[in-house]
Formats: sequence, C-alpha cells, structure tokens
Amino acid sequence: MSKVLKNGITVLVVAVCGFVCLIALLLYASGELKYASYELESAVKPELVSATAERIDSGTLKNVRDDRDYYKVKLMLQNNSNYGYWDSSLYFTYKKPDNSNAYIQEMEHTSAFDRWQDGRYFPAGKAAVSERIIEVDKDCREVKISQRGDDTDPVTVQLEK
Repeated sequence: MSKVLKNGITVLVVAVCGFVCLIALLLYASGELKYASYELESAVKPELVSATAERIDSGTLKNVRDDRDYYKVKLMLQNNSNYGYWDSSLYFTYKKPDNSNAYIQEMEHTSAFDRWQDGRYFPAGKAAVSERIIEVDKDCREVKISQRGDDTDPVTVQLEK
C-alpha cells in the first residue's frame, strides 16, 4: 500500500474517532445540564400562598379544654419544586401575653386535595389545600405559619373572636 493511502486511512480513522468523542462529550454535557436544572428546581421552596382561620365549635371535638379556642385553618401551598412536600413541615406559632412565643397544638387535620397516603402531602409541581384544626389560648389574636428552616416570611392569620 502506498504511503498516501495509509496516511489517508489514518486521518479518516482519527477523524471518525474524534467525531464519536465529540458526540459523546455533547451528550454527557447535555445530561449534566439537565441534571443541574433538575437540582436547581428541587431547591425551590414551596410557597405558602394563603391561610385563613375560622373559629369552630369545640363541642364537635374530643379532649377539649375550656380555656382554649379552636380554629380550622385552611392552607394553600404552591409547590413549584420537583419534590413532594409534607405539610408537617409547617409550624404554627403565636405570641403569649408575656411576649414569649408559643407553638400551637394541632388537634386533627383533614385534607381537601388528592390524598397520598395520609393526605398530608403536597405533590411536586402542584398547588394544594390542606385544612388543620388547631388549639390556641383564649387571648390569642393572630397565628404565624412558617415553613421549616424559614423564619423570614411567616404568613400571619388573624383569628376572629
């Protein structure tokens, strides 16, 4: 075989191998970018859109105390992330007359959205509504609802007396 033909075949094989490596590199980079965007989307915190409270008659509940009021709190949460979110990650607090913070005891909960296991789950990429029944001191006028690890922007709900 002539030297020109050998050099031509070598250049052709190197070019094909280089092209295959380039395609593999592009596919790998595309996958990494897709994964990075997925991870970025998973970092999006669910947003507590609204919360309302309605006083309820304590006669319909079990284990009630006379010095407490009971409210049904309706929560709307927009979960824009790609992971599901448990509503047990929401904290209810209020200020006592001595200006100290108090956590609210949750009596029971119901859900008004498609249930997943016990109905306390906000599916990925969806908005959902959850209802909770809470117990507060008689002098409580407002409740703050915040997400786990996020004390910066709690949602405040005024309680009707």
